[in-house]
Amino acid sequence: RSDVIDARLAEEQRREEREQQQKEADRRRRAEERARTEQAKARRLQEQEVRAEYEREQAEIQDARATLRRALVNKMRLRVLLFGFLLDTNGGQYDQT
Repeated sequence: RSDVIDARLAEEQRREEREQQQKEADRRRRAEERARTEQAKARRLQEQEVRAEYEREQAEIQDARATLRRALVNKMRLRVLLFGFLLDTNGGQYDQT
């Protein structure tokens, strides 16, 4: 009879140990899942920051290109005006001679 009681107590203790191990495994699994979730969130935030920086740089490049185009157009206008002025002044000199 005491053997039966000892066996039952031993079985109960093994069951409690298995439950405790299962609880610990569940806690570890949840902690790992939280860590993975946090890492994924951090990666998404970093990707958003990189994307925003890229878009800012692209906007700056577009602005610089527009500025360069305006400068080139202005340079061409100045050349045309200068050439016209030189033609007018030289043409006037030639007319006088």
